[in-house]
Amino acid sequence: MPSLAKLVLYNNSITGTIPSSLGNLSGLTMLSLSYNYLEGSIPTVIGNNPYLSFLQLSINNLSGLLPPSMYNLSSVYYFYVAGNKLHGRLPSDLGKSFPSIQRIGIGQNRFTGALPQIITNFSRLQRLYAGFNSFTGIVPSGLGRLQNLEVFVLDYNMFQANKKEEWEFIASLTNCSRLEMLSIGGNRFAGKLPSSLANLTTNLQWLRTPSNYISGVIPSEIGNLANLINLDFSENILTGTIPEGIGEATQLTQLYLYSNNFLGHMPSSIGNLTGLSELDAHGNRLEGSIPPSIGNLSKLSALDLSSNNTKRNYGSSLTILLGLSYNLLDGPLPLEVGNLVNLRQLSISGNKLLGEMPNTIGNCRVMEILLMDENSFKGSIPDYTEFDGQQTEWQHPWQPSQHYQLAGVVPCPQ
Repeated sequence: MPSLAKLVLYNNSITGTIPSSLGNLSGLTMLSLSYNYLEGSIPTVIGNNPYLSFLQLSINNLSGLLPPSMYNLSSVYYFYVAGNKLHGRLPSDLGKSFPSIQRIGIGQNRFTGALPQIITNFSRLQRLYAGFNSFTGIVPSGLGRLQNLEVFVLDYNMFQANKKEEWEFIASLTNCSRLEMLSIGGNRFAGKLPSSLANLTTNLQWLRTPSNYISGVIPSEIGNLANLINLDFSENILTGTIPEGIGEATQLTQLYLYSNNFLGHMPSSIGNLTGLSELDAHGNRLEGSIPPSIGNLSKLSALDLSSNNTKRNYGSSLTILLGLSYNLLDGPLPLEVGNLVNLRQLSISGNKLLGEMPNTIGNCRVMEILLMDENSFKGSIPDYTEFDGQQTEWQHPWQPSQHYQLAGVVPCPQ
């Protein structure tokens, strides 16, 4: 079919290799073979087509190197080979290739080496997905030249930053007014969190830095990022207090601060995040009283404040998780626990709770995991041990290597 311009076969069960005869389709502008079971290497002839503008080979079993001819695709604007077994280094003169490129997806492969500095010459680039590889070195500075950049994902590589100058890419990204997602989790970033993070565009919706070695404090102006939906600073070594300004990011639905060294009180402004569905701040050193404003979070479905130093907590309309294990909570478990009718997991192990287990817990009819061990409960187990015909899971307690201490009583859920 010498006149074929578009070949779209994605999301099938095609096996075998990509035939070299596709190189005969000199007028091909779109080739989409993703979500199949293709294997072997990418034929060199694919890169010889001067008109190919859309190439999608993701989610197959392709292996080997990217053939050098691929960098000659002068018309390509969409280049996706993610989710394969490709390896090798990106050429240092990569920026001279792909003059029309807008979207690059090379994640979930085995690429190594540095992300070339010259990538900042991709003036039309909108999205770069390079996560889940083995890239090393520092992130190129000068990313601010990419005025059309919307998504920048480098998760789970071996990028590093220790010195201020190695963090310059964050300051440079403040010039990218269209940026919507910045995700750099699972790397080797260390040193202090740059204050310039709060100067990123207000169009930013996803900001993720989990599983690194980042220290310092959250910038007090973090609330400037008013359109954030997902904010994830988990599993770092951040310290200081959670700033009041975080309550200005009123579009947040997911806030992950767990496994850091945050101190002080939970800010009262947290109650301004009325759209929040998940709040996880376990494994810190938060103290004092949790503000009553947390009761304003009517959409909150998962709350985990385990292993902190807080004296009091407030419930809400939880549907997934309430985690308060391994603290110093005391007193009886209130009857109002039965108001959490959609709760799937209740974890209150390792406290000083006492008295009888309330019968009202039987109202939690979708409960899947109930952890109440290592307390001082007495009396008999209520008859409500089966919920809608499914046996509740009584699990062996998880023993953390170290934990902080909550104190006070469990209040009645609002």
